[in-house]
Amino acid sequence: MTSVWNNSNANSAIVNTILASPSVQNPSVYSTKEICPPHAITYTTIEPSAGSAADFASNTSASFTLSKFGIIEQILLRYVKQGTQGSPQTYGTPPGDIFQCIQRIELLSSSRVVSTLTRETLIAQFSSLCQEQLEPIMKTGSDARAPDDGLVCEFAVPLVFPLLRETDTQLNSTFLEPMTIQVHWGRVTDVLGNDAGTRLTGCLLKVRYKNYPEESTSQILASNFAQPELNMLSSTFYQENTDVLTVSAQAAAGSLQTRTIDLRNTDAVENFYIMARENRAGYVASPNDPRNAPLAIQRVTLLGSGQEIADLTEMLSYHTQLCENGFAMLMNQDEGSVYDYQAVQSFNCGVMSGVSIGAVKDKMTNCISLREVNAPQLRIQYIIPADCVDGDTIDTAVVEKCLAIYAISSATGRMTLALSN
Repeated sequence: MTSVWNNSNANSAIVNTILASPSVQNPSVYSTKEICPPHAITYTTIEPSAGSAADFASNTSASFTLSKFGIIEQILLRYVKQGTQGSPQTYGTPPGDIFQCIQRIELLSSSRVVSTLTRETLIAQFSSLCQEQLEPIMKTGSDARAPDDGLVCEFAVPLVFPLLRETDTQLNSTFLEPMTIQVHWGRVTDVLGNDAGTRLTGCLLKVRYKNYPEESTSQILASNFAQPELNMLSSTFYQENTDVLTVSAQAAAGSLQTRTIDLRNTDAVENFYIMARENRAGYVASPNDPRNAPLAIQRVTLLGSGQEIADLTEMLSYHTQLCENGFAMLMNQDEGSVYDYQAVQSFNCGVMSGVSIGAVKDKMTNCISLREVNAPQLRIQYIIPADCVDGDTIDTAVVEKCLAIYAISSATGRMTLALSN
């Protein structure tokens, strides 16, 4: 039977045309796959810099000086919330509490800000993950947390600055100028048990470094820094001004609202992330209460230079994460989570590349430069939740993932954001 099959193919014009192409590869011919040189890894604990407080109140900050121990693969922010009254049955933290505690996180090189992750940037990042990658974040961060017997809730949040997303752009701390991470805290007192004495403490960074043998390290330095400057294509995040709507008689619970955000950014944007979040402070009655989580967005319209670029309803938005095969991909299912990451709408200018078993390659496939687009706007529609009361606010934010070129001086190790528009 196989000879019939092969003989039939041998007489096919299209099969013979394909076989004449230099792109033909026989998968049964053995070839050595890409191999990374073996290397050592270590997890290092980095405490807040001298002079920082042991406990952190709302609207304070913590500073960490990164050790020069090798190439940085991973950065985890760890902290605990400590209760002082109530019982383990009533005390805990609501869903998405990490996005209330963290206001923004900055990566600095010799006191210059190189990259920033705001709370909205973190939400945007997490919303674009597959379920397998989102699961540890839900378990250690964004889900409602029950305390242990000591009224302690522990959190661990991955800090993935754009340069850490690709192996060949990870930060070589040994070569670079001194680097610092500053964590700016937001509102740290939200709890389930109405515990006015709640404090944030035990804050530290756990950094994973990798170190190659001397021969591989010499090859890295010789290849990357043979020229006066190393330029690396990566990305950066830009957050537009947040629109704040106060619930009132004119904007009542249950009503459909249309908000317009003027886009001030002039960079080359790969992806727009749009979110509307209910903002309430203080006591939360239940670990299943989804307040402060992203709301379902009914419609998003992108306008520029007097033209409508895209008009997407909630149903259409499920198909915006287009893959190379022409079908869209739903990045996560939010299984078992009250915090609805799927409500964050994403308008991807390119396509999802290299999708395989939950992994997506961070490849630039398209962008839109907003520099020459006249008066770009995003028009966003959502429904105010029925349980909102007068005085509550709805914050509408737009986060843009933009192309960026980072430059590292071969002479000094100084790193700067060289170009982004």
